[in-house]
Amino acid sequence: MKKSLITILATALSATAVADDLSFLTLERSDGTAVSLTAIGTELTFDGTNLVATNAATGQSATIALNDIAVMYFAAKAVTTGISDTESTPHVAVRGGRIVVAAPAGAHVTVVTTAGAVIAEATVGGSSATPVSPALPRGIYIVKVNESATKVSVK
Repeated sequence: MKKSLITILATALSATAVADDLSFLTLERSDGTAVSLTAIGTELTFDGTNLVATNAATGQSATIALNDIAVMYFAAKAVTTGISDTESTPHVAVRGGRIVVAAPAGAHVTVVTTAGAVIAEATVGGSSATPVSPALPRGIYIVKVNESATKVSVK
């Protein structure tokens, strides 16, 4: 899966040299939401089962589960749809068995088991990914960031 995706990405990235007017890399999720990043300078990496697109020059970034990517393409105009693409929306991920959250400064984070036990609480200091839990055993957890909640699976 990763080899196929890398091959597709390499082919797509080389296509930008031919089409100078396609300046945005757009990633569409299976739920129909999309996010565009400036193509020049965007670096694509893999973090477990996630694709992480980061552009250090513009400060743009997007993390999307590989199995949630419906379509990826280059476009002349930026496309951003869905509430999940706003700066104020928290992004929750699992790295090395720990839950990490990227959210606006001062966001209150609570990690809860499906039985309702509070595992961890933290206040996030900024939009960079911040670990908010110790290494957790396999299971499903609910991560509440201010008023929003996200279900995550630790594998």
